[in-house]
Amino acid sequence: METSCDDAVMVSVRALAEEIGPRLSGSEGERAAAEWLAARLGEAGYEVEVDRFRAYSTFMAVYAPLTVLGAAAWVLAWWWPIPGALLAIAAGALLVLENRPVQLLSRLVKFRRSHNVVASRAPVGEPAQDIVVLAHIDSPVVSDIRNLRVVRALYLGMIGSCFFVAAIALAVTFGAPAWVSLFGLPFAFLLFTCAAIMVHQAFASPVVAGAGDNASGVAAMLQAARELPPLQHSRVWFVGDGGEEAGLLGALRFVETRRLARDRTWFINVDMVSAGTLRTSAQEGMLFRHRCDPDLCRIAAEELPVPSEVLRAMSTDACVPLSRGYRATTLSSTKGYWHQLNDTVENVDPAVVAQAAALIRRMIERLDRDPAGGPTP
Repeated sequence: METSCDDAVMVSVRALAEEIGPRLSGSEGERAAAEWLAARLGEAGYEVEVDRFRAYSTFMAVYAPLTVLGAAAWVLAWWWPIPGALLAIAAGALLVLENRPVQLLSRLVKFRRSHNVVASRAPVGEPAQDIVVLAHIDSPVVSDIRNLRVVRALYLGMIGSCFFVAAIALAVTFGAPAWVSLFGLPFAFLLFTCAAIMVHQAFASPVVAGAGDNASGVAAMLQAARELPPLQHSRVWFVGDGGEEAGLLGALRFVETRRLARDRTWFINVDMVSAGTLRTSAQEGMLFRHRCDPDLCRIAAEELPVPSEVLRAMSTDACVPLSRGYRATTLSSTKGYWHQLNDTVENVDPAVVAQAAALIRRMIERLDRDPAGGPTP
């Protein structure tokens, strides 16, 4: 009996979310997911490599210490305003750079081993471009805050608080009375509160099964890889990257090690295509505004009626190539259970995952026919 696309993608979702289960960055679950995906892509006829790299388990391992430093700077500034100001500026700047992402402090906390599954296939003819499909294999811990807009607001508040603390300390340095430092109390309180939330999540929150985020994206990518016919002009890459929930580490690793030509490479990131309706991202980035490639968004809309929306609540893997000058967008869905325990197989719509797989395949075929991304003849 022939297996339908809906059934095929759900086999993959169940394998990742139920048979393997939680897949924290650098964990045995993530390693098992990498081995499983590598085997499936190998069976589909691709050249497969499992790239192992140093990582950490969660972004909180970096952001929580920086937030504590920002709050401690306010305390320090009561006695030594200039060192306090410098410490607050350093904490704020590092919070900005880690989101870029530029790994500075994060290099010091990489005590785990994460995995990228990198599968590729050469074209029939002379290679003219590269098309990269990304889907992260790791899953997150349960978030204490469910509203993504609140998460972004707190992140921006952390950065702003560090620089406000620095400004107040400098004001005292240049002659303002000492009591002016009291104006920094609300900012220090916000920093301590954010640090407490992150520490609680890191040490007390369970890891979710991640059926939607992102077993659904991996399943859609794998199905597209299985169905994709030989291409004429494009080397295609299917990358199941690890460490996304820890700070986009796998995508950063792929971009930095492969060094594909910026003017001849397209990135399609697939993240949480689990329920609701599909969409592409027109803009991304929690802090820095990254404009996604309009041709990719247009092609997706012409192949299927998917809207293009501004998605800046959380940074995705697409932010890595976008910040390095590549053309990219993210394919996601409007509904899902972001970083919650009910992100389970029962809440994944197989029709949406299958539709995402079909759209990925059709976008790749379209780009191969016309590397400039022009309309269908």
